[in-house]
Amino acid sequence: MITQLLKILRESIKAVPAMKYALAVAGILAVVAMVGAFKISPAMAVFGAVITLVLMVAMVIFARLTTTAPRHFFLPVTIMMWAFLVITVATAFLLFTSAFFQWPRGLRELIGPPVVAAPVVVPPAGTGPLVAAAQRQRENRDYTGAWNTISRAAVGAPGSKAVHEEQTQIAMAWIRDMRVTAPATFTSTVMPLSEHLNLASATATGTLAADIRAHIGYSNFLRHRDGARDLRIEEEYVAAVALDPANPFAHAMWGHWLAVQHHPVEELRERFRIALTTGRERAYVQRTRLAALKWQGTREADVERVRVADEMRRNNEPVEMASRLEIVRDAYPRGGTDAEPAVLAVLPAADHLATFRWLVEGRDLRGSPIESYYLARLTEGAGDCAGAAALYRPLLDLNSTFQEKIKAGLARCEQRLGAMNSGPAQGSEPLPERRLGLLHPERHVHLAVHRRRGGEVLAR
Repeated sequence: MITQLLKILRESIKAVPAMKYALAVAGILAVVAMVGAFKISPAMAVFGAVITLVLMVAMVIFARLTTTAPRHFFLPVTIMMWAFLVITVATAFLLFTSAFFQWPRGLRELIGPPVVAAPVVVPPAGTGPLVAAAQRQRENRDYTGAWNTISRAAVGAPGSKAVHEEQTQIAMAWIRDMRVTAPATFTSTVMPLSEHLNLASATATGTLAADIRAHIGYSNFLRHRDGARDLRIEEEYVAAVALDPANPFAHAMWGHWLAVQHHPVEELRERFRIALTTGRERAYVQRTRLAALKWQGTREADVERVRVADEMRRNNEPVEMASRLEIVRDAYPRGGTDAEPAVLAVLPAADHLATFRWLVEGRDLRGSPIESYYLARLTEGAGDCAGAAALYRPLLDLNSTFQEKIKAGLARCEQRLGAMNSGPAQGSEPLPERRLGLLHPERHVHLAVHRRRGGEVLAR
């Protein structure tokens, strides 16, 4: 069929010579068809056609020059030589500036497909409420719910800065307040949090970077409790301090780790002193401080807890009732041992009495002869002999290991009161029984505080 069309076209040119231009048009159409068949972009086809025409002109010139006499050939050759030299140098220069300075436009922009800018990730409309909900759950210590909520937001808006920042805050809060219930373990719970923090540490800077590194170290400590070894714990705290020298998380967690390793109390004291200098996260630092001293488990550490409790009382800092009971149980010796003078001398008498009252505040001490004895002993030491005698006398009827000390204390108070004509010492005032909690049996709180309650294991 194509042969017949070409035959008809030739006959038409013979009959009408002007039809020869139709053949040229057909050639152009054929080129267009070839461009479409090879799926070449129009920009590439036009650019290639221009280059082809330039080369065709050069070939025609060279073909014509070969038939010219040598005396006419010298000037065109000279011009062509310098022209190609200039073109070569200019091409090299423009390629250089195009590649390194984007001027003029790069070849890719001229002959390649258009460069499409990466789309800007805009959080969907539902991300904001999810972030707010996750934040509320974190503040209410519902860490599992908060993590699930922020994970949903992260799926919908993986590039959202707000989602990433809240996810980091949830991970850190959960790690430092970690509790697990069997059969779960610290390792299984902490691993996804640790993975997120390791990714976040790659882009974080300054104080946030130090916070993250400290929490990575503490997450490794939790895994250490499950039996994992050769983990970076102290190294992460050192790295955090290098980023933020007074970082409260790094120093508090470092002090806790030193207690786990049974370092002297002086070393722990220095870490927590630095952690408290900025005033940031003070409540967490103080809780960790008490937990570290409890973990240390030495008599010196128990006495130090009384000193810390006095400091917290003076600063109106809250201490959970369980922690107060643990301090009283661990710091004040059972059975009137030789360690009693050391704990009694840890604070000035009046301050010690105020702190002990604060520790046992709101509790019924009638069923606790040991605590009742120390309350009487500290009252005596503060100079209130009448109040101390009133506290000693009911203890005589109780069967306790402090019987001899109770009798000796009562004898000392009566002797002093007798020397003052059996009246209260000048300037002293008997302490009302109601303030001692003796008339509130409904407030009785058991002293037994276990580290394991209903299968729950505490992180500290």
